[in-house]
Amino acid sequence: MLRVLYKRVTFAAILFLAVVAVLPGHGAERLPYEYFAKNSDYGDVQISPDGKYYGIRFTQEDKQVLVFIRRKDMKMSGGASPLSDGSVNSFTWVNDERVVYEISRRDSYLDTPVGNGNLYAVNSDGSKHDIIFGFEAGLTGQSGSRLNRKTSTFADYVIVSTLPDDDKRILIAEYPYRQVGRIWTRDSRALTKVTRLNVYSGRKDRDDVLPMPSARALADNEGNVRVAIGADENADLVVQWKPDEDAEWQNFEMNEVGVNSAVPVSFSMDDQSVFISGQPEDGGPRAIYKLNLNSSSHALVYQNEVADVISGLYLRDLQDDSIVALYSEPDLPHYQYLTDNENRTVRLHKSLRAAFKGQDVRITSHTDDAEEVIVYVYSSVNPGEYYLFNTETNKAEFLFSRSSWVDPRKMRPQQPVTITARDGLQMPSYLTLPDDSGEPAPMVVMVHGGPHGPRDWWGYDSDAQFLANRGYAVLQVNYRGSGGFGPDYEIRGHGEWGGKMQDDLTDATLWAIQAGHADADRICIYGGSYGGYAALMGVAKEPDLYRCAIGYVGVYDLATMFEKGDIPEQRSGKGYLLKALGSDEARMRAHSPVHLADKIKAKVLLAHGGNDQRVPVAHAHMMREALEQAGNSPEWLLFEREGHGFFDVDHRIALYQKMESFLDKYIGGQSEGAQTSAE
Repeated sequence: MLRVLYKRVTFAAILFLAVVAVLPGHGAERLPYEYFAKNSDYGDVQISPDGKYYGIRFTQEDKQVLVFIRRKDMKMSGGASPLSDGSVNSFTWVNDERVVYEISRRDSYLDTPVGNGNLYAVNSDGSKHDIIFGFEAGLTGQSGSRLNRKTSTFADYVIVSTLPDDDKRILIAEYPYRQVGRIWTRDSRALTKVTRLNVYSGRKDRDDVLPMPSARALADNEGNVRVAIGADENADLVVQWKPDEDAEWQNFEMNEVGVNSAVPVSFSMDDQSVFISGQPEDGGPRAIYKLNLNSSSHALVYQNEVADVISGLYLRDLQDDSIVALYSEPDLPHYQYLTDNENRTVRLHKSLRAAFKGQDVRITSHTDDAEEVIVYVYSSVNPGEYYLFNTETNKAEFLFSRSSWVDPRKMRPQQPVTITARDGLQMPSYLTLPDDSGEPAPMVVMVHGGPHGPRDWWGYDSDAQFLANRGYAVLQVNYRGSGGFGPDYEIRGHGEWGGKMQDDLTDATLWAIQAGHADADRICIYGGSYGGYAALMGVAKEPDLYRCAIGYVGVYDLATMFEKGDIPEQRSGKGYLLKALGSDEARMRAHSPVHLADKIKAKVLLAHGGNDQRVPVAHAHMMREALEQAGNSPEWLLFEREGHGFFDVDHRIALYQKMESFLDKYIGGQSEGAQTSAE
């Protein structure tokens, strides 16, 4: 049942709410496992253009459904619930009544749902619910069983524009699929199609064809596609543009940005310039550039010295949708404002951030007249809250907490720290301490997966909070190879599995000891996927540094990565593995934990999913057997139907239970007064 939290507060009172939200955790109460394992209640909240409805992604039985709340009485007016294996992952208001949304479906071997390539639409009262685009669009209704290939579209898509002057259509870019054996995959040779899609009937009207395959499209403020970014036959960056919608495509010379990273962002308000996001060829963090179309010139707008400008997290003007601030996260959230305080949106955002001190503030949606906005507030102790803010009266209404059971006062703040590796590399990292005593604590080094692409972020992390609640310090390191800090930082990790990437974790652990945060005799290393590899490699390479290791869906034999799992089956999978791991068989063997079991002194816990096809369970079985032969039998947790991570809440609870008993046994966090069930 949907529970709506609703109260009215003044703008001044927001400061009080913010202060309450960032108080340090008490550390005395051991919270139930469910507190950290449950899925969030809410995934997204958006207000309708006319301000009469809220659209909400709401968790119901482990999946996200779409519901609409009528504001005049705060009652549900309609919604959309996908099939049993589906979950709504995003939605967009097209007009005052119509919403388009995407769903993802749980893949049998992944821990999170993945998109299915279809686009759906529904009215705010739940009527006229239909599939409007995708390979399932030929089904007879949503529950039909016969596929009509003539009306189905075998293509991926991106919404280019919601066409502000057209309430019935949106503009999409279509990326055709081709069939390879029994698998449908995006056709890298096919030209991108631009289509006006009717959000009621699903009818498509061809608008244009972009001049190069797999190109990204950008529409001007009138909804006309006038910029295309892609690659030529030599894989070099190509930027093309039109002076107007009926003109021929023209080349725009730009060599400073890598082809695979160039993303169109928006037109300027006069439609004479274009903003694009891209990774500079010099290997630095992702930056924003401005292209003057008429003069064929371009200039760097902003580049953070440490971290990428994050695509999609731009602050846009409430009136004209132009970009007024750029977001990056070198350690804490950072906004680079592109206009001064005279701008209404900039003033509002700065005021909100000052009021919610210690937290980040994002404006997620607003009414057409910009009088009311939805504000999302979060921090490392706050999983997220939604407010309705009236820009005329400066009054706010607290709407929803993403995880209503989480009390920020009982959580522990995540501290940004910069750690220097032995070769001088500066590593942005995060430290969460279990209390404010200042005494060295037992510590868990928590290694993120990937490794190339993902990174650790500032914000609420349920694993870190669980461990801190149990009395452990938690160290999260953005070792070389991590994403988010530019291609040069990521490339530093290529070929360094078990090498310099592992040394980075060792150096970070030693830093925590020397800084007085960690008890040198009580340290464990834990991670999932690559993090599981690093955990086992850590105790093999540094047998006297760690007392224990937890490998969760981890890689333990590098050579097996080329032979089993879904990575080598992908078109570029083997190329990625050669780049990340190299081809030297002797080196791979020397850097594979399964061949180093006799060097491991630490106690080990292995957890895996039996249906994991990213890192097949064979890795865990081989590691278990190797440890047993070395006389160091590991503790073991296996769920046959889980994949690359545990999707089921009960299974996540079981993992937390197993981790807690394992850690308490070997490095001893809190051991008294356990509370194991929800109140």
